[in-house]
Amino acid sequence: LGTTVELFGGYAKADSWLMGSDSHYRDSHTVMDPVDIKGWHAGISAGYDNGRNFSVKATYETAPGKYNRAYYEWRDRARHVINAELKVRPVEKLLITAGYEFRAGRSCYAYTEEPTMIGDLEMWTPERVSMGVVGNLSVGAGYSFTDRLTLFARGENLLGRKCVYIGGRPMQSANVMIGAALKF
Repeated sequence: LGTTVELFGGYAKADSWLMGSDSHYRDSHTVMDPVDIKGWHAGISAGYDNGRNFSVKATYETAPGKYNRAYYEWRDRARHVINAELKVRPVEKLLITAGYEFRAGRSCYAYTEEPTMIGDLEMWTPERVSMGVVGNLSVGAGYSFTDRLTLFARGENLLGRKCVYIGGRPMQSANVMIGAALKF
């Protein structure tokens, strides 16, 4: 409850972690390479929660984005991630949320089309390929009929931003999901 400020960070190492690399980025051929990856991750968040019907939170995170030095959970090797979220409860059983995520410095590694000769060996080396920035506006609502049953609706990428995931796969345009959650 009240105002919060949080600093966080850590260091992780993962051996043979599958990170996406593209054999030919523009032709959308993806290879999942086992990479021994390690790197730090740090961030700051600030928020306010009145404990009843309103909360807001903003977070900034950063990590390195190199081939084997990156935050292992971010397969797009983003350098900067900004999140903002607003939650409003106009009536006790209804929760409305709005959020925005911005990811910058995204990249993947594509193997060169021509091998590099090292002595008599042909070696294909990965080169960094920028994947640009991406922003995702989302809005959702959930209504709790009981403690166990909630109906919800959620919209993602409501600005219809176009970007690619690893492998050159395009991000889905604006979409909506409607469903029910039942707790046992």
